[in-house]
Amino acid sequence: MFPVWVYGLITANGQPLAGASVRTSLGVTANALPTGNYLMVHPAGTFNMTASAPGHAPATKNGVGMGSGSAVQVNFEL
Repeated sequence: MFPVWVYGLITANGQPLAGASVRTSLGVTANALPTGNYLMVHPAGTFNMTASAPGHAPATKNGVGMGSGSAVQVNFEL
């Protein structure tokens, strides 16, 4: 199996959210850049993902499918 590139944008009120982070149910994490963008390399499978940031309620996406060798975009609005 090949790894999966998982990327996306984390926003709050439609604006990029610097300082946010994303964690998968496998424990893989990524921190957002000042632009709100994040990138992680993850094993293939189906996982839950949660984005969080200080002062904001977390957001979770359940059952995100990550096919071997693919790139998956997962955006969050906190």
